[in-house]
Amino acid sequence: MSLPVCTTVGGYVDARAGAKLSLPVCTTVGGSVDASENAKLSLPVCTTVGGSVYAIENAKLSLPVCTTVGGYVDAREGANLSLPVCTTVGGYVSARAGANLSLPVCTTVGGYVYARENAKVSLPVCTTVGGYVDARAGAKLSLPVCTTVGGSVDAREGAKLSLPVCVKKDFPGAGQQCQMILQAAFLDGGFSFADGVLAKIVATRGNVSRVIICGKVAISYHVSDGENYSHGATLAEARDGLLYKIGSRDTTEFKAWKLDQEISRRDGIRAYRAITGACEGGVRQWMQSHQVPDKLTVASAIKLTTGAYGSQGFAKFFTGKDKCHS
Repeated sequence: MSLPVCTTVGGYVDARAGAKLSLPVCTTVGGSVDASENAKLSLPVCTTVGGSVYAIENAKLSLPVCTTVGGYVDAREGANLSLPVCTTVGGYVSARAGANLSLPVCTTVGGYVYARENAKVSLPVCTTVGGYVDARAGAKLSLPVCTTVGGSVDAREGAKLSLPVCVKKDFPGAGQQCQMILQAAFLDGGFSFADGVLAKIVATRGNVSRVIICGKVAISYHVSDGENYSHGATLAEARDGLLYKIGSRDTTEFKAWKLDQEISRRDGIRAYRAITGACEGGVRQWMQSHQVPDKLTVASAIKLTTGAYGSQGFAKFFTGKDKCHS
């Protein structure tokens, strides 16, 4: 299947079960890019993916000029995934089950880096990882110039992990440092990454920016108080969201929740915003691309939000430890 004149995809791009999909002139994907089950997916001129990049089960996924991924990068089960000019990944980087994942010019990973089951992950110029670094079960993970890791560093079960110049491990400020680096990197390219929502900046005046969220056509707004951000379809909506973020974030009521406790979708959203500080617009954008049941357990909510903005902090709030990719 070929879409020879499609330049922008608002949602996700998905190829599976041996399919061949080519979007030769598409430059921007608002959602995720997903290839599985021996599929071949080519986006030769795509520079920006607002969501995640995912290859599984011997799929071949080509993004030769993509520089920016807002979400995670994940390769599994013999897949080969290369992002040769990608400099910034907003979420985590993960490879498992014999997959090969190469990010030769990526300098910053917002989340964790994880390799297992004989996978190979190469991040030769990455200097900062916001989360933990974990290698297991014969995997090879190389971070030769990484100096700062936000979480723990762990290698086991015959894995090979190289971090020869890392001077800061379990560094509490690494996550925040990563977010600052990510924001700066995206701004250099004319993008906003406020609350994990990737958007092209149209104009900025003071603390207000007019933006186009990747994959969308309508202009929306984000505002900042210098530390917090808020998105909205209108300026008033964005300002309302910012007021919430800098207002009460009392999480006392959620401390009594158990992992098997059933909660409503509304209460889950309330808890997520309070615990992570995610703004209304960012949560709404995420909800539009995910199916969330009316009722779910706390454990299900943690699993469902893996890779989203603030998800590690959300998981740690209830479990006492970082969410481990499994």
